[in-house]
Amino acid sequence: PAQASWRFLFQGTAAFLLVLPAIFGRPASAMMHAMSGRRMAFLGAVSFGIYLWHPVVMLWFRDSFHSFSPSTRFFLLTPIVVALTVPIAFASYRLVEMPAMRLLHREPNQRPTSLESRYAV
Repeated sequence: PAQASWRFLFQGTAAFLLVLPAIFGRPASAMMHAMSGRRMAFLGAVSFGIYLWHPVVMLWFRDSFHSFSPSTRFFLLTPIVVALTVPIAFASYRLVEMPAMRLLHREPNQRPTSLESRYAV
């Protein structure tokens, strides 16, 4: 338990230090340029899917790397999880999130599509 607390403290501090230049950096800095690119905008769009799907992908490979030390397992598993999670998150974004957002932001008086009118109650 104490080791896990230190690990979370370390990870939180590392994440904070990575984001800190983006919050307080100069607008023309390299960090601000990197954070405002198309790749970062894409990752921002699919970030909820990444958050949801990465534990599932990690569970798929959990038993494959059990013989390695925790640090080696982390360095071996991270590229695999990232390579699989991002496309899954993108598919989830396109197939679930975008249609849900369109439904949520539809005007109340908007005419239903032909499919909706066929099955209206």
